[in-house]
Parts: sequence; structure tokens; C-alpha cells
Amino acid sequence: MAYMRTSQPTVEYFAELLQEREKLQLLFSGNEDAAMNILEKEIARVRKAVYDGSFVRGGPIALPAPRGVEAVIRQEVPVPDGPFLEGRRVQQFLIGTQHFIDMLSRFTGCTIKVIDYSHPKREKLEFVIKIRCLDAANRARVRLDIATEYVESYLERLVRH
Repeated sequence: MAYMRTSQPTVEYFAELLQEREKLQLLFSGNEDAAMNILEKEIARVRKAVYDGSFVRGGPIALPAPRGVEAVIRQEVPVPDGPFLEGRRVQQFLIGTQHFIDMLSRFTGCTIKVIDYSHPKREKLEFVIKIRCLDAANRARVRLDIATEYVESYLERLVRH
């Protein structure tokens, strides 16, 4: 694979880079190599572009006028099983997801956290993304719906690739 800058980094290209890195790590097994350094820089660039929170560029959310008292609305979005939850990829998933969550929290004004419900006796990993919005009831619902939509689309992209 040629490590050249593409006009628009995609999730597919990012997945290809990660697979290529795994292959090179098996071949060179720890030896520092110029190709590995170039590959790592490209992975970092594409990761930043893919998980940059491009939704923030759309500007602030158009919220209705507040009505009623303040309310706290919560929702949990389960993280589906996928290849991104295997071995060393869990850490990459959590780091990439944390960046995404930070950007989404700033955009929506909701508190968003990844909770690990995994149990040591079970081998299966179990994560949930919790979303909590505090605002007037009508505005909190709008914020929660937007945050949930972005989280679900993010998880869907991870499962597909």
C-alpha cells in the first residue's frame, strides 16, 4: 500500500492503514523502520481527520425557546460487539471514542461517558455509552436526540469497518 495523503481521509482508508501496520509489526517484530514511522504519521493524520468531530463545523444547535422547569434526561447506547473490541484494539477504540465524545459533548452540551460493564470472570467485553442532558425539558430532549444520533452513527461506522 502506498502511504500517500488522500484528498479526504475515510474510515475505510483508516482501517486499511491499521491492517497494514499489524502486518508490518509481524514482519519486523519491534525493529524501528522508516516505513513504520511514515505509516504511524499517516495513521495519526487520518485518525485525527476521521474522528475530528466534523459535526461541530455546522455551528451551534438550533434549540427551541426553553419551556418548563429544568430536567435531566438520560439514555444509554450499548456498544455492539465487533472486531474493534478484540485484544489491543480496545485501547484504540477507547482513545478514538474519547476524542469523539469530547467533541460531541462540547457540541451538544450533554455529558457523555463510556462505561465498562465487563466482568473479569467473563471473557466478553461490554461497554455502554451513557448520555445525560440537563436543560429545560423540551431543549434537553432535542440535545439528547442529536447526541444519540451521532453516537449511534459513530458506532455503526465502527462495526462496518
